[in-house]
Amino acid sequence: MLETSDTRPAAALHFAGFALFPAQRRVLRDDVAVPLGSRAFDILWALAEARGAVVPKAELMARAWPGLHVEEANLRVQIAGLRKALGPEDLVASVPGVGYSLATAVLDAASATPVRRDPDAVAAPELIGRGELLADLQQRFEHQRLVTLVGPGGVGKTSVARRHAGAAARTAFVDLSALADARLAASTLAVALGLPVMSSDPTPAIVRHLAGGDWLLVLDNCEHVVETVAGLAEQLLQACPTLAILATSREPLRCEGEWVLRLDALAAPPAGDLTAREALQYPAIQLLVTRAEAAWAGFTLTDADAPVAAELCRRLDGLPLALELAAARIEAFGLEGLAGQLHDHLELLSGGRRTALPRRQTIAAALDWSYALLSPAERQVLEALAVFRGPFSLAAAVEVSAGDDLSPAAVRAAVGELSAKSLLARERTGPRLTFRLLETTRIYAARKLQASPRAPEIAARHARHVQGLIAQANEDWNPAAHQAWAEVHGRIIDEVRAALAWRFSAGQDVQAAADLVAASASLWFQLVLLDEYIGWLERGLALPGASADSRMRMHAALAHAVVQARGLHPLVPQSFEACLALAEAQEDVRHQWIAVWGLAGEASMRADYRAALGFAERLTPVVQRTGSRDAQLVQRRLLALQTHMLGRHDRALDLVAEVLAEPCLEVASAFHSQVHLDQVCAMQVIEARALWLTGAADRARAVVDAALARAAAIENAFTEAYVLSAAACPVAFWRGDPDVETLIERLTRLSVGRSLVVYESWGHAFAAARRFRLGGPPPRVTAIKALDELAVIDARLLSDETVSRCQAGTVGWCAPEALRGQGLALAAAGDLASACARFEAAERLADQQGAAALALRAATSLLEHRPGDAAVRARLAERVGNLNEGRTTRDVRAAVALLA
Repeated sequence: MLETSDTRPAAALHFAGFALFPAQRRVLRDDVAVPLGSRAFDILWALAEARGAVVPKAELMARAWPGLHVEEANLRVQIAGLRKALGPEDLVASVPGVGYSLATAVLDAASATPVRRDPDAVAAPELIGRGELLADLQQRFEHQRLVTLVGPGGVGKTSVARRHAGAAARTAFVDLSALADARLAASTLAVALGLPVMSSDPTPAIVRHLAGGDWLLVLDNCEHVVETVAGLAEQLLQACPTLAILATSREPLRCEGEWVLRLDALAAPPAGDLTAREALQYPAIQLLVTRAEAAWAGFTLTDADAPVAAELCRRLDGLPLALELAAARIEAFGLEGLAGQLHDHLELLSGGRRTALPRRQTIAAALDWSYALLSPAERQVLEALAVFRGPFSLAAAVEVSAGDDLSPAAVRAAVGELSAKSLLARERTGPRLTFRLLETTRIYAARKLQASPRAPEIAARHARHVQGLIAQANEDWNPAAHQAWAEVHGRIIDEVRAALAWRFSAGQDVQAAADLVAASASLWFQLVLLDEYIGWLERGLALPGASADSRMRMHAALAHAVVQARGLHPLVPQSFEACLALAEAQEDVRHQWIAVWGLAGEASMRADYRAALGFAERLTPVVQRTGSRDAQLVQRRLLALQTHMLGRHDRALDLVAEVLAEPCLEVASAFHSQVHLDQVCAMQVIEARALWLTGAADRARAVVDAALARAAAIENAFTEAYVLSAAACPVAFWRGDPDVETLIERLTRLSVGRSLVVYESWGHAFAAARRFRLGGPPPRVTAIKALDELAVIDARLLSDETVSRCQAGTVGWCAPEALRGQGLALAAAGDLASACARFEAAERLADQQGAAALALRAATSLLEHRPGDAAVRARLAERVGNLNEGRTTRDVRAAVALLA
């Protein structure tokens, strides 16, 4: 704890040119008093006494406001004033969420002896996220004499070099950035060492000076004079055995004895929701927040701000210079406003410290410096590579950049040089090596490309390249390896967006645009970006002159996208019918299959299972023409689903068993929909429902658990949501399982915000049904299919729509429950005779369907209202006795309790 009494030492404390005198409560800089308020002085005194250690905020507030309770905002105001008073060096460093420290060495009067070093090194601000790197650098110099820090502009090479130099006993820090003539490198070094330059080659004098001790020579910003500096470094190291050199450059010196240490950007949080506390575990966030607090005393990172701050850090690639410049703009624009304007506004990232070199005051200036050092071929390739939005291979770089004026070999050489000069980041995933432009570099290079006459040809090459990537993704598709496919091919979605934007620009090839929209369906569906894809499909279908084949494929994709993202909608049957007409005209069997399959699914969503069964049977001649066993199996799944929904459960289970016995069900289906619903899980949904209805409640739950495990393992969002909504939640309700709430939450979490509107609505319906069973109001549900499910979850939720459809024969599976629900309503109204007649009818119908679970419910209701009927009691007892499983479920427990 910090002392709060007046017994503290009176000796002066010295740091970064300042002298602090506790007894006189004065701070001097070069014998000139620094005006500080009383509380600012107490805070500075506490930080100086800590000698670089972090002082918690609570202790600082106790020191400055002894005996008082104050808000943290008061401390931030005092810190901001203190930083301003101490000058531009930013001596007060903050550790987000913890406290503050003095970012410089503190000496007492007895040990305040001068050391020859870079004056800026003493006052270097806190280096967030560089602790391991500094330790590594220290270890390197135990074995190496020449280390080069390499990295892109703005990554913090100079700051790291200064911090390392600050710990050395004898240091000479030489900034070569202003050197216009490489031949003057030795003279510049001599001047920095305080040596007179008496000849055109002062190297011998430099050697004599450095040979006398253990010197650390820091050569900063070598990239524009790299060849000369490399030769000078080799010469000095050979002549001075105790000399060590630390160089900073955007590319290696490539000289003898060099050890290259690449400086990476600061780690930023991945995409997704996170709290402020979680975000502050990442150094990029720590730096952004620290600098924002320094620039704006009122800034605090909240949980609501954390995802925006994380996105900002990712878009700035974790570059410290960009983060510091962004932090200075937060007060003016706010976090969201700043993030929204960064897509092409390099001018926003300006306003660095006035004491910094001009190229360190804006990102654009830093990039201008790098660009000026490139050869003409390297500039051409850098500009061309700006069309890529994400990682790309060397082959892709050649495909886009090479042309009449630039050979493939020249492109490959340029890519190598751009990587060496830190303008391209290298990424390795397993055996695959890719390159990537940092976002700020990409924006800069894109501006250069836009001003070039080569821009249209580069964009066209990129679009053709993207078409090839999509073709490869479609060829590789396998639903059994969904996650592996997504990891390899999902990353190209930003390239697809860029290619589509260019294809739809004025004067481009209409057919190429339509083909690109149609061909990219698998990516949009598997990444669940359906709302965005619907927009592209609508634009594609509006193109005049697109081929019938492209329009056919776009109609199919649009119908599937709309049904998943928006549910029942007039566009769905319209688009499937349009697809079918085009497919029949072109004799395209695959799209005939897709269209009729889709019409069957749309009828099933409307809960018109008789119509859906008709469409499923209509597929028979199409299946015969395909000659595909896979298509035949998918048709049988449709038949199984519709027969189950019409109340023919034994037949449905036979079809399920037949389909699941086929090994080819695991492979990709050439005749399946764009949704790529996993066929095994889809069959298990039907199986679980039919098993429960036929009285096998425990096996039903086991099948549900197996389907959920499989869906989670393949990481297919459509499949998992389908299993949860169509089987897991209903079966848990029917059985009375306690984990139904967990399953509902899982469905909601999976579907909300992912364009899975249909499944999101199911989650809301199930949640409302659970609240109703706990005493809440009835659910407000209008979807007919959901009304059927709710009637079986709780007979009190029986709707007139379900009753009328059961009577019309469009649905059958819930008809016994519809009769029982009518009976309960009649009993509540006092018409016991009519009620019992409904219960008996429900029991008979359930027996006809083989729905033992619903027959048990009907018999239980009948005995509840005719408790003295021995025949009814005996029948119910027999039903309970015949059960081989499910004895702990809600319905069985109720029947046993009634019999007892």
